Amino acid sequence: MGKDGSVAEGYGDGGSVIRARPDGTNIEPWATGFWNPMDLKFDRKKRLMLVDNDPDARGPNRLLEVVQGGDYGYKSVFGGSGRHPFQGWDGSFPGTLPFLSGTGEAPSGIIDASSGPSDSYLATIWNENTIERHTVNNGAVQKSIFMAGDKNFRPVALAYDSHGNLYITDWMLVDYPNHGKGRIWRVSNMPRPDYIEKTKGFTTPSKKNISTVLSHVDPFTRHSGEMWLSQPEYHFLASELTQDENARVRMGAYLALRRSGISDPRSFIRSALTDADVQIRRLALMWAAEQYDPSLRPDIDEILTSGPINRDLFNAYLAAIEILEPNFSGAYRDRSVPKANRIPRSLKQSVLHALAKDSSLSPEIRALTIERLPAKNALDYLASAEGPVRMAAIQRVSMHASEKIAHALNQIALNESEVESLRAEALLGLSRQFLESPEALIPLLDHSNQAIAIEATRLLRLHSSNPKVRQSLLRISGQSKSAQAEIAEHALFGFDPQKPQASKRPQSIDTWKSILADGGDPSRGSRVFRSPQTLCMSCHGNGGQGNEFGPSLAGIGQSLNREAIIHAILRPSDSFSPDFQAWTIETNDGKSHQGVQIDHQSKGSMLLYTLDARENVRFEADEIRDYRASKYSLMPSGLENTMTVSEFRDLVAYLAESKTP
Repeated sequence: MGKDGSVAEGYGDGGSVIRARPDGTNIEPWATGFWNPMDLKFDRKKRLMLVDNDPDARGPNRLLEVVQGGDYGYKSVFGGSGRHPFQGWDGSFPGTLPFLSGTGEAPSGIIDASSGPSDSYLATIWNENTIERHTVNNGAVQKSIFMAGDKNFRPVALAYDSHGNLYITDWMLVDYPNHGKGRIWRVSNMPRPDYIEKTKGFTTPSKKNISTVLSHVDPFTRHSGEMWLSQPEYHFLASELTQDENARVRMGAYLALRRSGISDPRSFIRSALTDADVQIRRLALMWAAEQYDPSLRPDIDEILTSGPINRDLFNAYLAAIEILEPNFSGAYRDRSVPKANRIPRSLKQSVLHALAKDSSLSPEIRALTIERLPAKNALDYLASAEGPVRMAAIQRVSMHASEKIAHALNQIALNESEVESLRAEALLGLSRQFLESPEALIPLLDHSNQAIAIEATRLLRLHSSNPKVRQSLLRISGQSKSAQAEIAEHALFGFDPQKPQASKRPQSIDTWKSILADGGDPSRGSRVFRSPQTLCMSCHGNGGQGNEFGPSLAGIGQSLNREAIIHAILRPSDSFSPDFQAWTIETNDGKSHQGVQIDHQSKGSMLLYTLDARENVRFEADEIRDYRASKYSLMPSGLENTMTVSEFRDLVAYLAESKTP
């Protein structure tokens, strides 16, 4: 609260930057959506830069350019995972802005260190005992270490003096209470940036060019248009632009109306819910949820029948249902719980069951619902007449092992009247089941459909200790005709992934890239991705399946070409996302533990999601001998040795075609 009664407040929102006059008046929100905004400075071009500290279970810590009215994605009401459908940590959610660069753990200070045409920033990384330099060249950011120390170097704040010396405050010890051992360091002869006028490459919005600004490729330019259009005098213009033929212009108009806080947004929300653009409909769901009014539930249900739905949009629909549930929305409106993220929020199973049974919905929507049902309930849909529903049911039940599930999948796999893609999927599902008589599947090794034969071979490789299975695999591995050569490769691989075919496999990364440059079957590659032999799905997610230990691979084909995908699998440590920085903890008993750091607490204890336990493990300060950021990726090298050459090719084809709508 300002001296003049001005107020900036929030409940369940993100960390914010607040502006006020020096006399304590005119307090106003400037930007929001941060986890823990730690330090902010103007750079030489008068842009406001900020480092955002400690992103709980979702990295990376961020270096950001902050603009008035900017939303940077985090809302505390949705908890600390950073993966809620209405959180956009990287600028991916409509109306949120991206970060400039990912930093190390616990950035605490920032300063402009530019000395030439490129922009350059120093950031103190308290938890990694370093100071990073982030240099921006033509939009690309290069990160390097400017200074580093031992575990008692805890850099925090940065400042220049008039002579160009750089001063660094050093917390020194990890303890939070005052300990009297802090230090100040001086770095001499640092070129101090000249402070020049801000030069930004976008046109000031006006009635004449607002459509051009709203459709600009740069999100900060679009944001400036949304801010301008949100002024009360332009509400009529914004309303007109919601009917523009350009989806980006319509999006900007809806965002401007949402930002303006109009008294009754229902008509605009209803219009946006039925827009042809999926991202606008996704925004509309959040806009509806933000009203915390359960009477809007029938409106958001319209989204299920008003146009095509992808996975992100369906997840946003379910998130909106959670928020509009009367117990949650009522508690939020009344602020009856001190912290918004402590209000219980859950999706009733009855909602999912009703959606799965609703024959008026498309098979694709019902399939997305079945992915969320318990396996015992998904069994009921194995007999569905709708292909997408049956496929989703097979995939869902396959993730659990039971005698009943194994029997059902076995029946599908052996039934010659079944659709071949479903039979292949059932065979993949059987690889996670206990098979009492695997020899019953031996006839499928000679099946005329290659997908079925390959899946049968991959499955039976797991049972090569069975004499009948072993004999059949050896028979298949001896086939040399071109039609059976790929099946033979799969059969032979079951006995020794390296021999006797090791000499035929690529021996260098360049050879791998050459032999995998084209070809492959994406549908088969999808099953390679989900196969228990390759372990891809134990860390990564795609298509609603898998885990979030590693980065999601949904849409990877948009950012990486085939060669880059091959390189990332063969050499995972050459480049990896700052979201998934690996940490190593060495304990006093001589053991080493690797994983993703979840929290570093005040007295030195650490919470690590470890590779071996696949869960959060707490290490107390007195049991930690050393901890450090690893230069190696958590993704292990040598994964190519878990696949045949043709499996690798199919996997690459699948990932290359994985693109976000």
